[in-house]
Amino acid sequence: MRSIVLLSFLALAVTACKKETSLPDKAAQLRGKWKISSSKRTSFYFYTQRDTTVDWFPKLPVCYKDDILTLREGFTGEVFYGAVSCTPAEQNIDEITWQVIQRDTVLEVNNAKRFFFGTDPMRGVLVGDVSNTFTIRYKNNEVDSFNRPELVTYENTYTRQ
Repeated sequence: MRSIVLLSFLALAVTACKKETSLPDKAAQLRGKWKISSSKRTSFYFYTQRDTTVDWFPKLPVCYKDDILTLREGFTGEVFYGAVSCTPAEQNIDEITWQVIQRDTVLEVNNAKRFFFGTDPMRGVLVGDVSNTFTIRYKNNEVDSFNRPELVTYENTYTRQ
């Protein structure tokens, strides 16, 4: 009788085991070269007293559109600011560090404030999957046209180069 109970228990244990599916490593997926391909900007619009989202990509200065973000193995990388410079004294390359945190949902990049419109470090939520593109949503403290502080949310999509 004991052997039947033991065999039943073992059979139940074997059938209850499920093969775990491993999720792709976001850090590995993010390695490579990236260039901005679209941008949305959400801010509080004073006159309507509501958040307003606009397509920000057409309003981006040309000097941002040719920048390349390179994320390397070992969580190092660089930002190459391209042929079009935003300022005459701008250097061509910033060395960066990066990591994926909070259970592969947040990308943090250090020393790339000119690439991410002024935030350093930039911490943003990865929106959707990472493949040939990735989208990141992050917040930035700015000043509106009336010189009032405002919290702006950017949602940028980058395309693999």
